[in-house]
Amino acid sequence: MAPPAAFVTPAAVAARRGAASSAFAGATRVGRPAPTAAVAPAAARGRSARLPTMKVTIEESELPNSMRGVTIHVTADEVAECYNKVVKDLQKRAAIPGFRAGKVPRKVVLSHFGKATVTASAVEEVIQHTVQQALSSLSVSAIGQAQLAQDVEEIVAKFQPDGPLSFAIKVDVWPEANLTGDYKGLTISAEETAFDETIVDEALEQARRREAFTVLSPADAVAEEGRVAVGSLVGFYRNEDGSRGEQLPDIASGESVEIKLRHGQYMAGFVEGILGMKAGDVRDVPVEFPAESARPELRGVKAIFEVSVSALKDEVLPELNDDFAKSATEHATLDELRADIRQRLGEETDGANEAAINKALEAALVDITEVTLPETLIDDQAKNKFATMMSDFKTKSNMTDEQLKSMITQDSFAAYKKSAHANIVKSLTSNLAITKIAQVEGLEAEPAEVEENMALIKAELKGKPLEDEASVRDKVVGQVLRQKVLKLLKETANVTMTPKPTEEEAAAAAEAAEAAKAPVAAAGEA
Repeated sequence: MAPPAAFVTPAAVAARRGAASSAFAGATRVGRPAPTAAVAPAAARGRSARLPTMKVTIEESELPNSMRGVTIHVTADEVAECYNKVVKDLQKRAAIPGFRAGKVPRKVVLSHFGKATVTASAVEEVIQHTVQQALSSLSVSAIGQAQLAQDVEEIVAKFQPDGPLSFAIKVDVWPEANLTGDYKGLTISAEETAFDETIVDEALEQARRREAFTVLSPADAVAEEGRVAVGSLVGFYRNEDGSRGEQLPDIASGESVEIKLRHGQYMAGFVEGILGMKAGDVRDVPVEFPAESARPELRGVKAIFEVSVSALKDEVLPELNDDFAKSATEHATLDELRADIRQRLGEETDGANEAAINKALEAALVDITEVTLPETLIDDQAKNKFATMMSDFKTKSNMTDEQLKSMITQDSFAAYKKSAHANIVKSLTSNLAITKIAQVEGLEAEPAEVEENMALIKAELKGKPLEDEASVRDKVVGQVLRQKVLKLLKETANVTMTPKPTEEEAAAAAEAAEAAKAPVAAAGEA
């Protein structure tokens, strides 16, 4: 479901209102009370607490670029009601010397503020009270902000306090996809994730490590991968010349710390710098904190750790047998444990392959879909994705609200929108194509399916209230329909699964693609 469109009061109207409507200076959305002013002989102050239902008729017309033109016709009675309301509000609130508040005669008010000012306020009253009603009556869903489609001065000039009024607006609407090809029998190719039995062995090895215990290494033992070093850490900032600087915060130091000597366990270079040490050794280990460090003040910091090793320990892993399966898991035998791990990993592999097929199907839909996307829709999607990205980044990096705010700027959003534009267009196009297919095929999200998904979402919240349930429900409906459409497409598609490239092959392909771009870029510069 599309969010309701809004309407921004034109600046020209705000300027014409003058002092009588100073509380409305600037842009005001329909249906939202305007901010009050310290001195407000304004018809605006406190008005519109409840928008009355007015008798209006509308005429719709299609405009280019997925826009809709709307001519709004307001009856003479409704115009007179708005005009009289403006005047009465001025009478109640006007601060005019010689008259008590609320007792200013109508003629005095009109003379004091002038015809132009009162007319501008009345025009705004009519616009504010009719545009949202007109938008909600459209045959299609409007998005973004509605705009006047004519010069506001024309509306003000033809306004009569006791006559009908017509004016035109334009607004972006949800576009409709046009399918230029047959969506049944699509021919696609998707990367296949093959099941790797070695992953089962790795999962069992991880289970052994979780159940491991340590014993002191021999007195002459050397720190090597797989062992545990016990000692103290003192961190220092690293100067440009590689020497020690000031001491790091206490969080980067500690006594009797157990350091598992496995590559990739800590920041790059830390484990490697300890290898070869013996009990009693002291060594300076140069490191660099990762950019995503949990401590914002340590992100990307180059440092030196003074590591004092007091002891070395060997990890003792339990044997992989039925006793291990019984003690560490709920399974009675090792074979049962292995089978369970294989099944779960197999389901993950199947899920990855299904996701790859869906991705390929959606890409194929984009190729046979024509649609004009309003910039409003692209901008809204970019804002939502940008907000989600920043929220995730804040959570993962333990960032404060102030630090997050400093990163959210017009420039950072503009850069994100530019980089994400192509993907947003593809995503919107495929979603609109799926919506179109669901309509053509008569597919619907059954209430039971929606409620089942809603129940799962609420269960994950563990008693916390679900914010904006209506919006979440709309998304669930969309997800259910998407699953049904993709299932339909898969049933008729010609699918070829190709082996997923190895990391080395992917890196080589990326390098080749960059190399291919170079001559094109050089030619463009020439």
